[in-house]
Parts: sequence; structure tokens; C-alpha cells
Amino acid sequence: MIEIRSVLDDRVKDALLNKYGYKEYNAVTTGINILQQKIKCCGYTEPGDWAVSAYFKDADKATERGTSKMPISCCKDMLVSGCNDDFDDTKIHSEGCVTELESILKTNLLIVGAVCLSVAMVQLIGIALSLVLWKKSKEQEILF
Repeated sequence: MIEIRSVLDDRVKDALLNKYGYKEYNAVTTGINILQQKIKCCGYTEPGDWAVSAYFKDADKATERGTSKMPISCCKDMLVSGCNDDFDDTKIHSEGCVTELESILKTNLLIVGAVCLSVAMVQLIGIALSLVLWKKSKEQEILF
């Protein structure tokens, strides 16, 4: 069985550290921002993850990001000016996203699995009933 955490480490952590903020990965940037806003988290395991991300270390992006040390989506109140200029737990979400994201995925995968199993059972019942009907039709052919 595939471990959810290892998939998250491979995909999400890589996206956060290497793809966030670059135009060719605009969908990744948008997705991470929405994720951080919705589940009130910052970074992969902690806000400090942003300090080692390619975007925030890239000198060519310095003008674009200004003094921010992380995305504004890390802020508890995104309307507060400069809320993302420092790793201040009173202004930003102090928890990383991976734990909550893993929990959400596990819960939803369980639901999806249960639904798939239910559909499979209904299909098996349908197959069994069609075989009974087929057999009855063959019996009717013999009688006539």
C-alpha cells in the first residue's frame, strides 16, 4: 500500500520548495495559497520551510516579493500590512500543512473507498440477476 505521507513528501514538498512563485507553475502557486488559507497552515512542516524554498532564495525575485519571507497566505489576517515579513507566530499560522493535509486525504480516501465498494456490490448483484434472467430465458426456449 502506498503511504500517503511519502506521496506528499514527493509531490507537495517538492512543489512548495521548488515550484512555488514561478510563472510556469502558476497553478501550483495558486493551489498552495488556497491550501494554506483553507486549512490555516504555513509551509510544509513549518513556516521556516519558506526560508529554504527556491522562490524566497532567488535573488531575481527579490523585487517581486519585497520584504516578505513567506506567502501572504500564511498570514492569520491577510489584510495586515507586512504580516508575512517575519516569522512571527502572532501574525502567521505556526503549523505546517502536511499533518492536516494527510488527515484530510486519509478521511476522504476512506469515503471514496467505501463508495467504490458499494458500487461494486451493486454491480455484482446486477450481474447475478442478469445470469438468472439469462438462465430463465434459456429454459423458456427449451419448453417451446
